[in-house]
Amino acid sequence: MTDSADKNIKHCEVCEKSSLLKWKCTDCQLSMCLLCTENIHTKFKLAETHKIISFTDSSIRLNPNHCHIHRNQLCCIFCQSCEQLVCPACLSENHSQHNLTEVEDIVKKSKTRIKSLEEHIQNDVQPLCQETLTKISKLQSEEHYRFRSIISLIKRQEEILSVQIERHKEFLLTKVQLQETKIKDTLLQKKKTFMTNIDKMRQMKMFIDNTLQEPDDVNIDYLHRETDEIMKWLSTERSSLSEQINLPMLPIFESTNLNKKVVSKMFGFQNSSLFITFDKSLLSSLSSITRVKISKYSETIYLWMGCNADQKIEKYCILPDVKLEQEISEKKVYDMSITSSGDLLFTCSNDTCLYKTTKDGTSKLRSFAPLFPMAVNVNLEGEIHISLYEHGANKRHSRIVTIDSRDRKEITHYENGHNKECFVCVTRIADDSDSIYFVDALPETLEGRIVAISKTDGKLKWAFDGQLEKRYPFTPSDFVKTQADSFIVADIWNNLLYILGKNGAVFQMIDTTKIGLTRPCCVDIDDTDLLWVALLPTGKHSKTTNIHALRYDLILSHCH
Repeated sequence: MTDSADKNIKHCEVCEKSSLLKWKCTDCQLSMCLLCTENIHTKFKLAETHKIISFTDSSIRLNPNHCHIHRNQLCCIFCQSCEQLVCPACLSENHSQHNLTEVEDIVKKSKTRIKSLEEHIQNDVQPLCQETLTKISKLQSEEHYRFRSIISLIKRQEEILSVQIERHKEFLLTKVQLQETKIKDTLLQKKKTFMTNIDKMRQMKMFIDNTLQEPDDVNIDYLHRETDEIMKWLSTERSSLSEQINLPMLPIFESTNLNKKVVSKMFGFQNSSLFITFDKSLLSSLSSITRVKISKYSETIYLWMGCNADQKIEKYCILPDVKLEQEISEKKVYDMSITSSGDLLFTCSNDTCLYKTTKDGTSKLRSFAPLFPMAVNVNLEGEIHISLYEHGANKRHSRIVTIDSRDRKEITHYENGHNKECFVCVTRIADDSDSIYFVDALPETLEGRIVAISKTDGKLKWAFDGQLEKRYPFTPSDFVKTQADSFIVADIWNNLLYILGKNGAVFQMIDTTKIGLTRPCCVDIDDTDLLWVALLPTGKHSKTTNIHALRYDLILSHCH
């Protein structure tokens, strides 16, 4: 029955006589006068459990709900402990000690909440949705225009290059044709000269033949003069015939190997098709970050950050809550790596030892004296790869060694030498089943390259020294191997992130200034594929450092 129907009730629905309606039973759904409420309704079965409300409050009218356990019973009260409607039978059996509330109170609260939600939707959510839709429409329009512009630029560049290539082709053809004409003219002149000489020789031969056939009729004086002329001509022509015919040289055409790098340099290249969104950002108390590593124990994720200048390593719990878990002081950290158990291995500047940090503290794992360890990487098999250098003004690596993390004994090593790749300064290391990958850089400027060598013989497989010409040389400050067997490389001074394939091919090149990041110095990836990027502070006296977690979606449709 609706609220309007309630207002149309004129008489008591029990005695059907009195028009002085006073009460309503929400369980029986009856409007009653005072006498029927006190004398008749009290005799109803379970009437003591029914809810009687003033008729003036009857605007709250509820449809009866049958108990899903006791089908013949109507629910009469709401159990807040169980968050469900219960009937009198359920109430006596299981809910007598629970927190109970009248159904009307729950309805009123629900209506209040719904009204509040309605206001929130109307005042906040709907405007926000509309604003977002407007932004999306604007972005769609802008992106459509941008894509059309890019396509137009690419086609225009093709036209420009086609015209330039056609012009250069015509220039080369004209040059060749001019040389061809010059050579033809030279040969023709030579041919005419020789034809004239041949005619003269025929005349001389006729004179000689006539003289020999009729010697008595020859004028001796004439014969003597002609003979001298013939001798002189023959001696001159014999020397000219022995000389080589000097001709103008044809231009040599050397075709260029049109590899991807050359074509990209001429035509242009796609800067990035990587979709990046910020997931979270943290502010570190370290003045700078030398190295960053992510570890995981159970469902807890930890962020390790090391600062060489502050001589400190900090371990933060970042999931589920951000808090400082551990701090290591008096260590000028250079490189770090995480073991399969979540412990930290690290090297320090001008220190001959490799260190290990667990939750119980830090200890020396092994000394490499008189050599100094720099880059360190531990793989899932427990093999530790370390680059070593000799002490001196010019750091030159004598070897990269692999040791077993269990007994700390050397398994193998890779040295500079004949048919081997020369290491200048190995600052970072990674590996897979058949290769070792490392950053090989000059320690003073960080100018360097990414190198892959074979685990079998240490020979070079490939090297990457940057893409095209940039403001600064390629400066790989850090790199990380992804789960997809690609590499993300931080090029600190060019504000770039490279994504390389396992064979060294460039998948993507991202200008970090386009997403508001400058000087990416350290990178790592966690189990959820979040890319953590630490930035080199731009201020000279900075006391804090930003580190950002980025969600990225790599598009590999153009990878080779």
